[in-house]
Parts: sequence; structure tokens; C-alpha cells
Amino acid sequence: MAIEMSQFNKIDRKTFIKTVGTAIFGSAFGSWRAVAKTHLNPSSISIGHITDTFFADSDDPKKSGRLYPGWLYGHAFALADDLMRRFMENSSGPVDMVVHSGNLLRSGRTDQAAAALDWLNLQKVPIRLTLGESDSSPLGLNTKEFISKFSSFGFNGEKGYYSYNMRGFHFIHLVSPVEKQLEQQDWIRENLAENKNVPSILIIHNPLEKDILNELFGEYDQVLVVLSGGTFSNNAAFEAGLLSLSTCSPVIYPCGARIIKIDISRGKALISSEFFQTRRLELVEKSFHQLHSRKNIKKLGHIKTRRFFTNLHKKTIEPVGYETNPALAPRLGSDSSIVLALLADTHICLDKYVFGEVVTQNKETPSEYEISGHFIEKGSRAIYNDILEQISQGVHRVEFYDEVFNKNPQSETNFLETPVDALLLNGDLTEHSMFDEAEVVLEGLNRLPDNLRQSTFVTPGNHDLYRGDFIEKDSASSRKPFADFFSGYVSPKGSTYYTVQLADWLTLIVLDSVIPTASSLGMLQDQIDWLEYQIEKRKKQFIIVACHHPIYPVSQVPRVMSTYLKIRSHFTPKVTSARTQVQELFARNNNVKLVLSGHYHGTCTDQYRKRNPQGEMYDDFFTTHIQVPCTIEYPNGYRILKISRSKNIVSMNYVTAYTRLANLRTQSSQAKLFSVMGADIKVPRKYKGARNSLDDQSNILRTFDRINPIDMADMNIRGYKDGTTNNGRGNSGKNNIHGKIEFTI
Repeated sequence: MAIEMSQFNKIDRKTFIKTVGTAIFGSAFGSWRAVAKTHLNPSSISIGHITDTFFADSDDPKKSGRLYPGWLYGHAFALADDLMRRFMENSSGPVDMVVHSGNLLRSGRTDQAAAALDWLNLQKVPIRLTLGESDSSPLGLNTKEFISKFSSFGFNGEKGYYSYNMRGFHFIHLVSPVEKQLEQQDWIRENLAENKNVPSILIIHNPLEKDILNELFGEYDQVLVVLSGGTFSNNAAFEAGLLSLSTCSPVIYPCGARIIKIDISRGKALISSEFFQTRRLELVEKSFHQLHSRKNIKKLGHIKTRRFFTNLHKKTIEPVGYETNPALAPRLGSDSSIVLALLADTHICLDKYVFGEVVTQNKETPSEYEISGHFIEKGSRAIYNDILEQISQGVHRVEFYDEVFNKNPQSETNFLETPVDALLLNGDLTEHSMFDEAEVVLEGLNRLPDNLRQSTFVTPGNHDLYRGDFIEKDSASSRKPFADFFSGYVSPKGSTYYTVQLADWLTLIVLDSVIPTASSLGMLQDQIDWLEYQIEKRKKQFIIVACHHPIYPVSQVPRVMSTYLKIRSHFTPKVTSARTQVQELFARNNNVKLVLSGHYHGTCTDQYRKRNPQGEMYDDFFTTHIQVPCTIEYPNGYRILKISRSKNIVSMNYVTAYTRLANLRTQSSQAKLFSVMGADIKVPRKYKGARNSLDDQSNILRTFDRINPIDMADMNIRGYKDGTTNNGRGNSGKNNIHGKIEFTI
């Protein structure tokens, strides 16, 4: 039995126990564990596990960053708040209780304790604390003072170690290091002997060594799991017959917590666990970048340690299975083909916003440094509807350029007849993420022919989710408003990432790559885990991955333009934790053949070689990256892909098509940014310094602190936008505008 990731924690525990039979569950995840020599009473519990919050009432950012790079001390309360909300939401919880396995405070100061106590008193779920080394300090609280101050959150007595029962389970909180405290060891043995038939859970700050686990707990079969912190990473392993499970800190990458669910039925036990990140992805990326190293990806742990079911009898850990419901029925047949239309960056903008009305929901104000004048916002609706009409009719206006740009396109009456089977809108549907803008998008989709409308899909872009009606700035990044609005064009279960089975051999995986507070690529870890599972179970299929942001760098970008885009956070080579993980995932799996993206408004076709674990490039393994142009910025186009299979050879023909509205294309190529020809245009702050840092400045037309509009026009229109730099070819010599690529599967 496989369980969809997004539904993993929505399953009612009683329903789970009732519906999942031993034989069925055993075939997928292994057998239930019979707990020897015990007669455990039926019970179940859901536990939120958080650790190393390092609460402090105030911080010195410079000092913190210098001493502990990657540690987000100043955001500790905000991060913990978000994780606690996840504990209580239906998608992940609600949990019955929360255990904190140490280092509640940053350095044991009295003011930190007061702030932490205020936070604890606001929580609406029982919380039990564990001592960590930073919870006391010679300059602040000693251990006894800490225990006394937080006595209402679990501590009884002055020793720091204690136990209690809840929902049929026995919890034991220990003090590190156990191996050096003989008195605590004696107490542990007496405690377990008194609770021989009660399933027990240990909580400690630092993980216990195998020797001490064997010595203290080897004869007590009722001990099921040991929860610990202190390592800043995620680990799950069987040590001395016990499941040993550690959890990372919220304030250091990957910034998360765990939910552990335990079900006891007829003397048998099932343990499942989910690790999840904070939804404050901008902070996750900040921590990742401060660590300055790709190797810190290892802090995530293996996928089996993040979400899993345990087979306690066989001592195995199995990753959870994730399913999705395709919204398009498979087109069966080994020689079948499908035509996919790709539309991106429609940026629908109503006239009232073009002519000066400010989006004020998040108190945003226009910036004098905004230079988006090359958009033709006023014509966005007309171009969008014209392109949808072409796609509906299966007749597309095309232009075939010579190998260099010096020849004009063919006649504007040149059309390609290709009926379309499926349509993907790849993000930035709206300019300001306002409902009235999105209504224009929805009206256009609802007018599509029935067969095409049923195979039309959308994914959000940064313009759809960073302000306006769909999401509030700096929020917890709920996708529900967007998914509800476009409910007929996303996953049937309301997810903004999903799979579509286009044929029995062909899968489209649509991702949500948006960080709501920025325009750079980002993904929650649970989406990346879900992606890994989808790829792993489709080893013999041809996989297309689509998301708004480019996974790979775009090749055809002049240096001045790349500097501008870097300042604007649109720089595609920018390393993020999500981009790093996804690129490495694609490198390990040769079935990921094609990646589609928008965001960059260009028209490029690139190929990226895959590398083996030793870093050596394979000769014949590569992923093709196709960039989809923007509809309201010159050249005002979209893409058509025809993908066909014959035996083990897959052929992909790609063509770029354009709006038929020639007058609007002309306006776009001569938009206000470029029509100022005799004056300089102001540019974003920091641009001067960034541009002056480029090598070989002699061939760049520029003034002291402004961009020359002629220079910008040449790069945007002639080179970058149409992808005709380097004789119109991408990084591997493939034609950017149209061409054919063959793959082996």
C-alpha cells in the first residue's frame, strides 16, 4: 500500500489500523513487529519532536554570524512558531503532545528563559522539556534554577530526569551524559522494571551510544524508540535493537522538526515518522548560503531517515510511498505520441494597474528603480487570448530564422498545423497575484475545447504567490488560495505539484518552485522527497519535469543582462538548496530527460551532462533544458513539443510560435524602456558596483551609473530574447528556436 505524501498525516489512526491488513502492509513496508514477552494494550499517539530551538530575547547578528555561520538565532521564535503550527494542522497533525529534546535556550540566561517561558505558555498542546547543555550557564541559570523555572513543563524533582504516562505510553526524559551518571542508570532500571508492559519512549539531548543502549535497555522489550537532538541533522537507525531517531534544529539548515506516530494493536507496534521543514523558505535558503558548502546537503540525511515506516521485527527502515492521481488518463501504446503546448509568464495585468493603481494589500510602494517597461501590460489579455485561440485551433504562427539574425523572418502568414493534446501554463500567470487578474486567466482556460480543457494544467510562479490576493507576504506560504482558484487545473487533491501520465511510457512531473517572499527557486523538502520517489518508481519511463524557475543555468544571457537579473534575484545559476538537490537528483537518474521552465523570458535550448558519483561525465546521458518565452515581452511566444516513441527511441520536435497580433509585438520590441533612445534609464541600487566588477569592461556600452538604452535594446531584443546569440544555438549546439532531439529509454 502506498500513501500520498501530502495525505501522509491526514490519515486517521483508527482508520489506518482498521484498513491496513498485515499481509498488504507487509508486502510494501515489511511486517508488523510482535513485541516479545509483553502484552501491550491497544493505544496510539502522535508526537511532535522539536529540538535545539536556542531561544533568546535578542541577538547580535554580526556576532552570531561570525561565530556560528548558518545559525538563524534572530529568527528562532518565528521558526518555532511555524513548526508548531505544522504540528497542529490537519495536513501534518494534530499531534497529541510535543517533546523538546534539549537546548531550549541559547545560553541559559535569565532573559532568554523569560522569553522562552512566555512562548511556551502560549502553546495549545502539552509540551515536555529535556535538559540540554546550553539551557544552563555560569552567567545565567544553573541546572536547578532551570528545572524550577520550567517545572510546569515536565520536570519533577531536582535531578532533571523524569517520567510520566500519556495515552497508554510511558515517556522517560534523560539527562546527558547517561554513561557518567550511575545514579541515573539505577533510576532507569527501576523505572523500566515498574513499567514492564507499557510501551516506552526515551527522550534525551545527545544520542546514546550503542554500548549504553545495550547495557541499560537490552532486556526491556517495551522500549520502542529513542528520540534525540544535538546533532543538527536527521538520522534514523537501529542501535542495539532500538529505533534511534535524531532531529535537526529549526535554526540551522535544513530547519525542521519531526512528527512520530506510534500505533499498538494486539501486541504489535507500528512506528512512522515524517521530517518537515519550516515553510519560511527564505530563512532556509539564508542558512544554506551561510554554510558556504554543498556538502551540507548531507545534513538532510537519506530519504529513508526523513519519512519512513519501521519494521521493528526485522530492524529495517522503509521510505514512505507517495501516490498522486493523474488528471489526464494514459494514452496507451508503445508507439504513441503526444503534442504538448507550453505557455509561461503571461503576466496578466488589468488596465487599472497599468495606469497607476498600486497593489496595497501588503503596503507595497512603487520603486523608482523598477524597469519593467519592456512589458506591454496593457496588451497582456489580448496576446493571452490570441495564443489560446491558436492552441485551441491547432494552428500556430511560426518564424524560422536563418542560422544568424541578419535575415528577416518568413511571412507573417506562415502557420504550422499541429493539434494540441495537452497544455501547461508554467507560472507567472498574473502580474500582481490579484483575483481579478487571475479571473482573466481562468476565463481563457474555461473557453478551451472540452478535450483540451480537461488536459490543461497550471503551476504558480513568483508573481502569483508573493503578494496580492493569493498569499500574504512573509506568510507561511499556504498554496490553498491558488489551488482553490485553479481547482480544475491543478492536482485533484489541491496540490500545486503533481504528476500527469501522458502515456504509458511518458510522465510529466509538475513542480511548485516558488519562495513566496523572493523570485529565486525554492522548494519545501517534502516536495523534493516526493519528487525523488516519483522518479525512482519510473525507472523505465521518459520523464519531463516542469516548474516556473529554471533548474539549470540558461546559456544565452549577455553579461550585463545577467548582472541586472542577479540584482533582481532572477539569476538562474544562483545556488539554492533546492536547486542543488534537484540537479544532483537528475544526475543520478537517467530517466529525467527533459526540463521545462519559464521565469527567464528567453528562448533557449540547452543540454546538461549527467555525472557519476565520482564526478565524471557520462558520454550519452544528459538532460535537455527548454526555456519557454514570455507572452507579453518580445518575442511574445510559446512552445509546441511533439514527443513520439518508436521502440526504445523517443523523438522530440520543438517549435517556437508567436502571437498573431503584429502591432502588439511591435509595441513590445519598441516598449518605453527602449524608446527613450536619447536618455539614460535609472537602474536598481547596487547595479553600478556589480557591473563594474565584471571583467573586460571595454566592450560594454555604459555610462557611469546608468544603462545605455541602445545597449539594453540590443541585448534584450536581438540576442537574449530570441536566443539568437551564438548563431541561435544553446550550450550544446542545439537550435534554440526549433529543432529535433532523440533520446534512448
